[in-house]
Amino acid sequence: MRWIWLCAVFLVFVNLHKTNGDDLNKGLFFMERGEVYATTDTWNIQIPVNTKIFTTALADVISNLDGYVQKLKRSGLETIADWVAGQPEYSKIRVGSLLLKHKIGDIFSAIKHLITKRQIENEYHHLHFNWTDVDEINQKLQSHALNGTTEILNLMGDGLTVYNATNNLLNLLETEVYSQLQLAMDIVENLKENSHNPAGRSRKVRQVSDQTEASDKAMISYRKAFDFLEAEIMSLTQAYKLSTLGKLDPFFLPTSILVKILNQIGAARGLLFSEIEIGQESTLQNFYNLAKVSVFSGTDSSDLVLDVKFPVVDDRSRFTVFEPVPWPARLNAKGLFFKINPEADLIAVDQERKQYFLMSFSEFCNCQNSTIKVCHLQKPIRREDEEPNCLLRLLKNDDKDIDNLCNVVTMKTFKTQIIKLTPFSDYIYAVPSDTKLDKTCETKAQAREISDSISGSGTLYVPASCTVRVDGYLLLGSNNSTVFFQIKQNFREIPMPRPRWKGLMAKSLVNLVERNASLSN
Repeated sequence: MRWIWLCAVFLVFVNLHKTNGDDLNKGLFFMERGEVYATTDTWNIQIPVNTKIFTTALADVISNLDGYVQKLKRSGLETIADWVAGQPEYSKIRVGSLLLKHKIGDIFSAIKHLITKRQIENEYHHLHFNWTDVDEINQKLQSHALNGTTEILNLMGDGLTVYNATNNLLNLLETEVYSQLQLAMDIVENLKENSHNPAGRSRKVRQVSDQTEASDKAMISYRKAFDFLEAEIMSLTQAYKLSTLGKLDPFFLPTSILVKILNQIGAARGLLFSEIEIGQESTLQNFYNLAKVSVFSGTDSSDLVLDVKFPVVDDRSRFTVFEPVPWPARLNAKGLFFKINPEADLIAVDQERKQYFLMSFSEFCNCQNSTIKVCHLQKPIRREDEEPNCLLRLLKNDDKDIDNLCNVVTMKTFKTQIIKLTPFSDYIYAVPSDTKLDKTCETKAQAREISDSISGSGTLYVPASCTVRVDGYLLLGSNNSTVFFQIKQNFREIPMPRPRWKGLMAKSLVNLVERNASLSN
């Protein structure tokens, strides 16, 4: 039963009911394993990020904060300056800035270790470009600056998009950090002007109160600037960690930018997904899940470059995957049996049943998980009219040339086989001869629901509160009602696995297996 659970559970919803035992007398049946996108086409997005903008911003915050205190002292506001320097927020910003600077430094220490490790391992996979390509990307961006394409540069012929993440981050820093620093500087200038105004005793008290309140507002501005930097740098480190695992974080490629790129690719490739579809949160999340990321350091120690590959798929590349299961069946009245050994673990076919490709279980498990699994093909997609295939013929209920295409095995006998596909389904059996069942039930009425014996191939229902022993198997009972059980959110009904080949065997096949049987005698 290994093959039943190889990739956990493939089907989203399963509709379970009794099947006709005659359906299993074909030597093989198919189990539908869901849909996949099959693609050999990928799109590359290269994302240069200069992290120096964060270390520079941190230095600017500290420099500005120290300058603020010095300006207070030079303006004769030593008391206010000492009060500011003694605030817990002042120490938190200074110490926190050093810690954040070290976090950025840790990124490059880690990436140098990765590079050395890959060199030792002789580059376990092909890398799309090397570290010096950062300069080439920056030159491309600069050469197109006059055209206003510094944010996104598409090279459709090369299947490449360059997104300058540094520009977007600089805009955020300008809005959230440097505007706050400017606000603090404006406050200190007002304090300098007001400090020279003569005042009486009562007004002096009010002036000190106003100065303290203004300084408190300035510290709030510094704190806001630092908090924003802290959040961004923590997001940077988290996004970097994900990128080393090959995953893409929206920090490096915001959803709004991804939508623009996907729409441009769709138009260039004639793909079927629309802007509305791309804008849906679930669809966008699929693109992030499907992205494969390699991360590099540039010639400058502050440069990061992400090379992002994601599959280019649409409904034209959708295939349905079936698992062929060889199952013994009676051949004729002479007591011979046969089964069809499939040439592959799985077969995937398009909607028109004209194209197909074969897969192993491991290849299927390696497909990327999303709403529909995405398989990066290592083998070409074949056309049935050019390369006829046994499994595809059987799926199409076509018995033409199956004696030549299929690996048919004849048997004089075989060991009893019984499987249960899910906890709620009937048992599927194949026995070489009439086999008596040893039934144990709580009531006689339940026992009467079970046949006294089984023969050939078919399905067997065992009611709840009953057990059946047969040829070393212990069959436990379950409810027979049609059962729906949820595995994932998407609602879909798929019938219990049943043979897709319902035509009679070709006469030539019968002759072939009988000849093989006589020769073996």
